Amino acid sequence: MILSLAYRQLCGTVPRKESPLQPELDRASRVNRAAMQSSPITKIPPSPIVAPTRGTSPFGGSIELPKEQTKTDWIKLAASTQMRAAREEVVQRTKKCDQTQNSELDLTKLRFGNLEIRMIPDHVKTLTLSDCNLASLNEILFPPHLEALYALGNSFNHLDLNALPKTLKTLYLPENEIETISGNWPPDVEEVYLHRNSLLHVPPLPPKVKKVILSNNRIQKVEKGSFPSSVLEIDLSDNQITSFPWGDLPPLLESLHLTNNCIQIASSSEEAASACAYFGEEETPAPPVIKTPFPETLKHIDLIGNLLSQIPDNWALPLGCVVILK
Repeated sequence: MILSLAYRQLCGTVPRKESPLQPELDRASRVNRAAMQSSPITKIPPSPIVAPTRGTSPFGGSIELPKEQTKTDWIKLAASTQMRAAREEVVQRTKKCDQTQNSELDLTKLRFGNLEIRMIPDHVKTLTLSDCNLASLNEILFPPHLEALYALGNSFNHLDLNALPKTLKTLYLPENEIETISGNWPPDVEEVYLHRNSLLHVPPLPPKVKKVILSNNRIQKVEKGSFPSSVLEIDLSDNQITSFPWGDLPPLLESLHLTNNCIQIASSSEEAASACAYFGEEETPAPPVIKTPFPETLKHIDLIGNLLSQIPDNWALPLGCVVILK
């Protein structure tokens, strides 16, 4: 009844001064205000965001996460987990290789970075370390009889030859961002693969090398004496070469690849015409044509993608040698 009367008062149907229950309404209002003042409304603090206690590593598998873990700490923890997993996989593969006495050990895509590898069995002769995120080869204890090293797609820009085993015969290091090379080559290296790196010149080569692959670098000029006499195949494709020592090729060379460079050679007749125009045709006779010798073993020259339109007429090519210009 009191609530009904209060509603009627608010609507103006019952005048406040005429209400017979006005004292009771005033007393109820005072009691209500006192109760609200004695029990103030307090803000409820937001719940703290707690990191999950278990998460998924971006490298595969799950990892335990402590509470209140930050994103940076989580990434470090994931990387540490990856390193431990790589170490465990290295141990497993090397143990299996040791048990089976396999001469080949493949550690491809075990991204252990600069982790020291010192448990490779001594009998291994072929080692593959491709896509392992290596920054150097100096942290690896190579087996004493290693003959072939394959380490494609890592991230070291300097090659220290002194870190290589003395028994090495094949070195395969493409896509490693190599800019500089120092040290002494193992004496018996026969094949060198350094394509898709950042070399600016032809590096010193081992004395017994037979195959040299230096394509897709940044080489601009090839100096005389760059290749030992033992070389059979040279690949310098996709560089920036403008000058090449044609009369200084290795005597046993069989194949020469110079695709997609900037090589331009004037023929001997063009050189003679230029000399006559300069000195006067009557005063100075045309100089004799000087033939450029090529190895008798040469079978193939690839010059596609250069600035040559024809074979220079002073080239003394061996019988059967194929020159490709287009």
